[in-house]
Amino acid sequence: MSRKLALAGVLSCVATSAHAQATRPAVPAEQAPKPAAEKPVTPEDLDTEVEAITITASGKPYGAVMGDIPPEETFSAADVRSFGVSSITDLLTELTPQTTSGLGGDPVVLLNGRRISGMGEIRDIPTEAIQRVEILPEEVALKYGYSADQKVVNVVLRQRFRAATVEGQVGGSTAGGQLSEMANYSRLQLNRQGRTNIAVKVQNSDRLLESDRDLISRNESGLYDLVGNIGPALPGASQIDPALPVAVAGAPSSAASGRPALSAFTPNLANTSDLSDSRTLLPENQQLSINSVTNRYILDNVSATLNLGLTASRNNSLLGPARARLVIPAGDPFSPFSQPVALYRYLGELAPLEQTSRNLAGHAGFTLNRDTETLRLSLTGNYDHAISKTQTDRGVDLTSVQTRLTALDPTLNPFAPLSGLSLTRDRARSTTDTADLQFVANGALAKFKAGDLSTTFKLGVTGTKLEAKSFRGGVEADSDQSRGDLNTQVSFDLPLASRRKGVRAGIGDLSANLNLAARQISDFGTLTTIGGGLNWSPVKPVSFIVSMTRQENAPSIAQLGNPLVTTPDARVFDYVRGATVDVTRISGGNPNLKAEERNVLKLGASFKPEKIQGLSLTANYTRVRIDNPVAGFPAATAAVEAAFADRFTRDADGNLTRIDSRPVNFAKRESEQIRWGLNFSRQIGRTPPPPPGGWRGRQGVGGQRQDGASVPGAELLRRSPGGATGRTYPRAAA
Repeated sequence: MSRKLALAGVLSCVATSAHAQATRPAVPAEQAPKPAAEKPVTPEDLDTEVEAITITASGKPYGAVMGDIPPEETFSAADVRSFGVSSITDLLTELTPQTTSGLGGDPVVLLNGRRISGMGEIRDIPTEAIQRVEILPEEVALKYGYSADQKVVNVVLRQRFRAATVEGQVGGSTAGGQLSEMANYSRLQLNRQGRTNIAVKVQNSDRLLESDRDLISRNESGLYDLVGNIGPALPGASQIDPALPVAVAGAPSSAASGRPALSAFTPNLANTSDLSDSRTLLPENQQLSINSVTNRYILDNVSATLNLGLTASRNNSLLGPARARLVIPAGDPFSPFSQPVALYRYLGELAPLEQTSRNLAGHAGFTLNRDTETLRLSLTGNYDHAISKTQTDRGVDLTSVQTRLTALDPTLNPFAPLSGLSLTRDRARSTTDTADLQFVANGALAKFKAGDLSTTFKLGVTGTKLEAKSFRGGVEADSDQSRGDLNTQVSFDLPLASRRKGVRAGIGDLSANLNLAARQISDFGTLTTIGGGLNWSPVKPVSFIVSMTRQENAPSIAQLGNPLVTTPDARVFDYVRGATVDVTRISGGNPNLKAEERNVLKLGASFKPEKIQGLSLTANYTRVRIDNPVAGFPAATAAVEAAFADRFTRDADGNLTRIDSRPVNFAKRESEQIRWGLNFSRQIGRTPPPPPGGWRGRQGVGGQRQDGASVPGAELLRRSPGGATGRTYPRAAA
């Protein structure tokens, strides 16, 4: 309350001083003009907090981005609330159709028109703290040192805000299975000194079994079963026994309790079992994340932000029961056969095989922003450390069981539950360390009649190290990958015509941009990028953008050096034979990948009719050609198998047994896209009045108090910024 009174006092002094310097005579009381009718209160008024009176020549609102390219979309605080989401992360998800670039890049996110070190700085901010959100075209990204294939999302926060949020969520499918729970605590405080944000999030998702969807899961070989099936043991043999001349026979369930008769075996009919209770469609998952952000002003005019985060997660999948193939010799006390036979059975007495992955990731980031009279400077840094462990059960060690069978152990019934077996496992571990430092400077390199030659210079360095170790089938393999990336970028934005400055005003506003970038990657050499474009607005509500870019990209270090992971009994559909089969899937990195080259042409147009507030129309055409594109391995269709025959393995009978699904280079990818759309935002109904006693109710909107009296000096709040003097008055504190 005392701070608001201070603002009223300051404004009163300013108004009194202005009155004392007036030279015209006072207007007699009887001739005093009638007060002008108050302007109707709009939703935008109620969402605007008067915290500082900043008078600038540009007339740009607080938190606006650099340059003169207008936003494609602007969402007010009321618009943001209408999405019904609770965090910036959820809001960006809802805005995906508007923020998706036709050039393929993820959007760049700015905070109050400034660079941030990463999404960790803003992901947990509640949407109630947002003043507005602007979506801008890809060309704006160049002004901040980013590439020209990313749209820009500028999030502008309220300058004062405080909230503590507790959120819980329970969800599940209407068909049952995989119940998920989430709990989130977040605390945020915004004020003149900076901002503080801390968030803790816990998530859990139950596993979804095949049986939860009424799937019947069977082994495709037709031999393995929970009770067991008998087949020939000798190489080249076509029958089990002279007395049972068939290739397969189902074992009776009574065999688990004693020696069965030969007639108890079912000739030419294998036993089958439903395995859906021991196989998952979706894994069990638990995750804990902690994130903290602190922003303060240091050295008087440097905005400093520190972001610390920690995330731990665990995933567990069921792969089905372990399998056993045992050779039962002739003369075994539990075998009625006169010659050796092979027993195929699932070990249902053991827990299902599992694949478990554990991940731990820590993050530290900082941002330093400073404005001088001629430059806008930004320095960001990040360090990430991630550990990933994967353990996959392959089966059980049957060596001791087979030795006892060969020795005709009278106490070992191969049809009965087996005990004392040890699991054989594959293990993989990877450790990734990534650090980067980016410096960006923006300023006017030269001044021309139509405007300043805006120049952005970026210099950055990134280092990544990947250590991987795997143990598969008793063989241990190590892999160490590291990469250094020195990158630099410079972009120029030159105004050629300006309506506001009266330079070639007949053609409207016209500017040209050029960007050059180079990357020196330690394991790939030098990669370059060159691009340019035009931005033209012949009349105020209409704008056009043309741009061309040629960019070279290298595969990521993970795509090159991730450890090999072998997953047995992965279920896929064999498009060649039209059947579902169990295969061994190989995943991980591919060290033989090549760099890709991307060529992009973009044409864009936008229209915002002044007579229809809240309506905007956009249309974009993009043509992209990529040579040697890097991609994950596609679905194993017949055409894919024909193109990558060395990635598929089949046995002598043509059955698919193995798929290598590591990343690949395609020869070429071409695409043309036309995206158009409209966005219309308008409030339905009347805005409810502010609560009695609230600070807005006491201070009022437009300088009017709740009791109808005017706040002294309120006319300064309503003064148009066109008469700019560049002066900033003290803020009113809450």
